[in-house]
Amino acid sequence: MDNLFYKVSAYLGREPDPQKVKLMQESESVGPFISTWNESEAQPTDAQLNALESEANALQALEVVNENRAVAYAQIGDQLDMQYWDQVNGTTTWKDHVASVKAQYPKV
Repeated sequence: MDNLFYKVSAYLGREPDPQKVKLMQESESVGPFISTWNESEAQPTDAQLNALESEANALQALEVVNENRAVAYAQIGDQLDMQYWDQVNGTTTWKDHVASVKAQYPKV
């Protein structure tokens, strides 16, 4: 179902409103489908959604990167403390921390 969510996101140019778009999967043998569509845009056809496969994969990969970065970054309070002490001591601890996380989880 994840891939359908990202295909719909690519089609709309944003995440779908969960109050307006419902995605379902009845079983393993029946793939995910759109059960409710109340967006102002016309409901996409399967062909339109399938044409967005690579864009959907890129959106999904970007979300994984963002989730990994969110876990790897120090807490905001700790980052602010790093910035303060960098100013006091003339160091680059905070910039080094951010650069390290970005290098570990590059956006693709």
